[in-house]
Amino acid sequence: MSALVTGASGLIGRHLVNALARREDVWASSRTVTGHPSIEGVRSVAWNLRQPDPPAVLPDQVDTVFHLAQSGGYRDFPEQAADVFDVNVASTARLLDWSRHHGVTRFVLASSGGVESQRGFYLASKRSAELLAASYESIFTVIIIRFFFVYGRGQRPTMLIPRLVDHVRNGRPVVLDGVDGMRLNPVHVSDAVAALERVTALDASATLDLAGPDILTIRDLCEIIGSQVGRSPVFTAGREAPRDLIGDIRQMSARLCAPVVPFTKGVQDFCHAGADALKP
Repeated sequence: MSALVTGASGLIGRHLVNALARREDVWASSRTVTGHPSIEGVRSVAWNLRQPDPPAVLPDQVDTVFHLAQSGGYRDFPEQAADVFDVNVASTARLLDWSRHHGVTRFVLASSGGVESQRGFYLASKRSAELLAASYESIFTVIIIRFFFVYGRGQRPTMLIPRLVDHVRNGRPVVLDGVDGMRLNPVHVSDAVAALERVTALDASATLDLAGPDILTIRDLCEIIGSQVGRSPVFTAGREAPRDLIGDIRQMSARLCAPVVPFTKGVQDFCHAGADALKP
């Protein structure tokens, strides 16, 4: 078996490459191969997804594509709109066509949990990619994965859980919309990757939510974080009504695997990662 993973240097990508390499050949693609660990069975590929042509070093045939890459400018609209479109939408179209010509039997697309309930350019790009991928369901199996707040060691500081940890640890106020803030169920990266590994057993196209086992408010998250860093969180009132973003894990649990890492355990590992923070 063989797999191509885009976005291999990201949080999910790093862990997934390590997991897949135990049983199959993996091509790990990212903008740069600098810093990629040397893992037996893994070939690192430098690939800027804004470029029209894929690298010539890609294999002639691959079984599964995990398209995890996304634009780093997703929070910077409209300045980074072109980059978001090129990486999230245009590259998906090109990779789908490449897959059609290279024996791919399963295409796994990373999407976002907010595509149906929220608006914005980034989410519109993710929804567009979903629609493009679904068009190929008659050619190969298409699995669309909607991630709900994945977190873990080595995550970029701009993401939700690292930002909350930073705010609580340094005494900066966290904005709460409504009384307690939005409700969500973040998923630890180990649970997300365990589910992705089982995607290769699916033989029918599907759209699945990947989320964690605990539904918590922003206030809940911050209080749990505070217990780990030894500091009480500080809150300030927001101006918006809270918009819950909760993943439905029933299909994940039935078809892939149930999430097992409670937020208390996952964030404890995150808060005390220390020098090992960038290691899977």
